[in-house]
Amino acid sequence: MPDLTDLPPRRTLPADVRARARRELLDGIRPREHRRPARLAAVLATAAAVLILPAFGALLVDAADVTPTATDGPVNDNFKVITPEERYAARDGAPTETADRCRAAAPDQLRDAQPLLTASDNGVTVIVFRSADGERVRFCELSPATVAVSADTSRASSGTAATVTFRSALGTIAGVTGADVPHLFVRDPIMQTQMTDDGDPALMRDGIFVLPNAVTAAATELQLTVTATGSRDAQISTLTGSELPAPAPPTTDRPQPAADRTSEAGKQLGRCFSDPKLPPVADAGAWIPAATLRLTDDESVYLARLDGLLATCIVRSTEGPQLTIDDGHRIPWLPAYIAANPYLFGDLAFYDFKKESHGGSSSDTVVVTALVTDSRVASVALSRPHRAPITAYVQNQTVLLPGIGLNENRDSSEDTSTLTLYDSNGRELDRVPVGQS
Repeated sequence: MPDLTDLPPRRTLPADVRARARRELLDGIRPREHRRPARLAAVLATAAAVLILPAFGALLVDAADVTPTATDGPVNDNFKVITPEERYAARDGAPTETADRCRAAAPDQLRDAQPLLTASDNGVTVIVFRSADGERVRFCELSPATVAVSADTSRASSGTAATVTFRSALGTIAGVTGADVPHLFVRDPIMQTQMTDDGDPALMRDGIFVLPNAVTAAATELQLTVTATGSRDAQISTLTGSELPAPAPPTTDRPQPAADRTSEAGKQLGRCFSDPKLPPVADAGAWIPAATLRLTDDESVYLARLDGLLATCIVRSTEGPQLTIDDGHRIPWLPAYIAANPYLFGDLAFYDFKKESHGGSSSDTVVVTALVTDSRVASVALSRPHRAPITAYVQNQTVLLPGIGLNENRDSSEDTSTLTLYDSNGRELDRVPVGQS
């Protein structure tokens, strides 16, 4: 592996080189673009270069277009690091309402335990509870409808690498590690894609690790990779069969009504949500179909919503569906296509890929997908300096804006697009900057 602390001086690449690099990057990631958190897709869309480095447990992004920020680990200043803490929106403790759901599901087991941290991904939230003496651990997983609580777990003994003690029906993996374990990666061979060849990096804290909604429902084998330290060699172990804990049975504490799965949109969403190479979709039967649109002769997009979550499914006749789930979480230093605002949140999905001479394909055409969080918003209009404006009406709390060139505003910092929000009477509510990443 190259020494990232001894990179050559930073240089600004010529515009044609940056454009070519971006096209090649998008081409390279397309076959793997089936299910990644929306914020990671934004990284790939806005960065000129991306490195995935197992040694640091983080995704590294070229700093050309982002605001400087502190990094974690021996990384050159030209790169920013997306850590597991950022990816999983880790926070100390837990919101009272969320912790109370766990305590109601297991009052005796969690009576004296205190929440250590909370992590979330794709609508699945995990709270780590720890005993007062810090020696016992329990995990509580929540979806909008269900709660699952792990068995009681002791802290790992000295010299232990990693032990999986909790597995859920929604693909969460968690457990304990030795105190000297710096980073842990978990790989599911069935998964369509993971962040590195060693799998996804775990969120770690005080000898405890967790990966919310990270493996497939049918996983019969998991590979655990512990990175090396000055006192410990790297270690790879494979868990199979009885070595894996059985999924903890969930309890439905907040029943959700069954959503439409008989219409064309409902059927397509059902297929999208049942892909065996993806982690299970939380409360898959409760997602409400929303806006749909035929993008090209071969591609259509279907949106669905559930409890403040947005699902985007791109369906193509030539390959499996592409699914992303957006909970509105954003990494503060990472530019988003739609600027933060109190009315809606959303992201980008690529489509209309073109064949390249070398046999691959690439695209810089995106559809903007958004979930409206303010009921006053009835329509939106995207103004663009070099192309015709686009207007869309809110459909079941969601919005689709197709035909946007990813690089159309790259030539001038003064040429920016604006998303104007209107109420049902046509009155302007606000203007939101877009495409300034």
